[in-house]
Amino acid sequence: MAYRLKLDKSAKASVRKVAEKQLDGAIRGLESAADERLKQVHDIRVHLKKLRAALRLVRSAIGAHYQTENACFRDVGHELSPQRDAQAALEMFDKLAEIARQKGADESLAAALKAFRQRLAAEQRAVANQATDEVWSRLADTLHAAKDRLEAWTNDVDGFETIAEGLKNSYRRGRSAMRCALERTTPETLHEWRKQAKYHRYQVNLLEEAWPEAMKSRAKSLKQLSDLLGADHDLVVLRGMLEAGAAESDEAAATAPVLELVDCRRREVFDELKPLGRLIYAEKPKLLRDRLASYWRIARSDASPNEQG
Repeated sequence: MAYRLKLDKSAKASVRKVAEKQLDGAIRGLESAADERLKQVHDIRVHLKKLRAALRLVRSAIGAHYQTENACFRDVGHELSPQRDAQAALEMFDKLAEIARQKGADESLAAALKAFRQRLAAEQRAVANQATDEVWSRLADTLHAAKDRLEAWTNDVDGFETIAEGLKNSYRRGRSAMRCALERTTPETLHEWRKQAKYHRYQVNLLEEAWPEAMKSRAKSLKQLSDLLGADHDLVVLRGMLEAGAAESDEAAATAPVLELVDCRRREVFDELKPLGRLIYAEKPKLLRDRLASYWRIARSDASPNEQG
């Protein structure tokens, strides 16, 4: 089953099935063989983010369950953050190094890039080794327990009206996060916007059956925005790692041109994401909710003429 709410199922059954599938995916990743774990980190975290996006859609219906389950999925994801950040920083560094080479980096910059690459690779290996068998087993047990609680909180999901209200509230938070990031652009405000944009993207994925062509188009734009905001986050993490390494080795002079590459790419990314974000979040929350709820009611009515929306 794809990450979609189904027109032919009740909201309760559909949300439960979606959450079950994401939990199963995350658990499989956590229970994978030791030599496969680093490859699984990204997918596990995506499953957890999709779970949290679904939770936000039904937040008003499930009461205190929301805090319990959201904290559970958040905390498991946080334990995997160091591995993800180290891996993403190394991948971003390789992209920047390739850009520098294409622009004809001089010998000193090329040598600095090579040295920093070796250091980042060593740090990635060190971080990966911190996640022991015991850690992965404990996280898997945590999600098995969450799966045991799944029926209890999904029992309170009562209908699409709840989902529409959750969509509005989540979108409103993303719109507010965008305004904060554009008015006071810092790594923190951009990171918050990134989180909210991902939630909205996954929620749009969930509602795809309402109007596949329109929802896929919106999801595509949201993925582009999320990727740009994610690139900025990775650049910030990379910059911090480079600065820390320079401070420890007293290589500030060699680090300066590499940091300039990072800062230049951040400016380019911001110039791309700003107009895209303003377009995506142009609509007022209530209007977006009403429009997408109308899509869902019409599609469900056409799929099941004898059922009410």
